Formats: sequence, C-alpha cells, structure tokens
Amino acid sequence: MKELKPYFGAESGIDSQQKAFAFLLGVLYGKVLRVQGARGVNVGANALTWLKRLTLTGRDLPQLYVKIREKLLAYEAEKSQEVRDLIEEVGKLGVQIGDKFDLDDTTTCYYLLLGQSLSNRILTKNEA
Repeated sequence: MKELKPYFGAESGIDSQQKAFAFLLGVLYGKVLRVQGARGVNVGANALTWLKRLTLTGRDLPQLYVKIREKLLAYEAEKSQEVRDLIEEVGKLGVQIGDKFDLDDTTTCYYLLLGQSLSNRILTKNEA
C-alpha cells in the first residue's frame, strides 16, 4: 500500500517481518478502536484485555489477529477497500512468518502501539 511506504524503508526501525506484522496489526487495532468510538462503544471497557495489560509476546500475535479480524467483521469495517488492502498486507506477512514469532513483550507491544498510534494517518478514509 502506498500509505505504508513511509514506514518501511532503509531508515525504518521496522527491520523484521515479525515487527512489521505487529505494526500492521496495531494499525488494524487502531481501526477497531476508531469504529468502536464512532459507534459509541465504550472503547476503554471494550479494548482487547491483552493489549490493556500490555503482556503480549510475539506468540500471542496470531490469536490477536483472529480477535481483531473478528471485530472488523462484526463492525463491517471490511467494507472499506483501505482496510481490505491492509488485511491483505498482514495476510502476506502472516503466510511468510507462519506462527513462529519470537518477539518479547516489550517489542511486541511497542510495535503494536506504534501501529495503533499511526492508524488514522495510514487508514485515512474516515469510514466507520
């Protein structure tokens, strides 16, 4: 996606497929939060509990991916071409990585939260 190019390059700290997966998953998580907020859902109460506790490791990313996709489907956020394109990017990485993640909790949460913090910039269309 052209919206992702500024975050992936020689000067980027996202230097592994696992970090990229966590970052992009964070972008999708940010979309979930935005959709929940637009619908009046109590975002604080409904944020995924793992993320609230910041205890995720790389091994948790496949299950977090499933939970985020479940929320995106429930809120019909995948109607957006932008979201579908990003899901495709995450899917490509996931196929390459499989379920062999070895990121520690700090690194995993760091890249997830970086992605979440840039979600509005990357997914620019305000489709809730």
